[in-house]
Amino acid sequence: MRSPDEDARAIQDAARQFPAEFQLRALPGDTCAICASASYVNDAGQVMLYVFVKRHGAWMAYAKGTIDELRKAVG
Repeated sequence: MRSPDEDARAIQDAARQFPAEFQLRALPGDTCAICASASYVNDAGQVMLYVFVKRHGAWMAYAKGTIDELRKAVG
C-alpha cells in the first residue's frame, strides 16, 4: 500500500512533465493546466491528472487522464 506522501510525490512528478499552461488539440486557443490538487493515484497505481481550462477568467475542470493520454491530447 502506498502512503499519501508517495501518492503526492507521484502526482507532482507527473504534473511536472507538462508545461504550467498548454493547449489541447480539442480546445484550440484555450489555455489549460494540470490541477495537481484534484489529481489522484487510482487503485491500479496510475496517476490520473485533472486538466482545467481557463474560461471567462476562471479555471474549470475539463478532463482527466493518464500521462500518456494527456501527452497525446496536448497540441
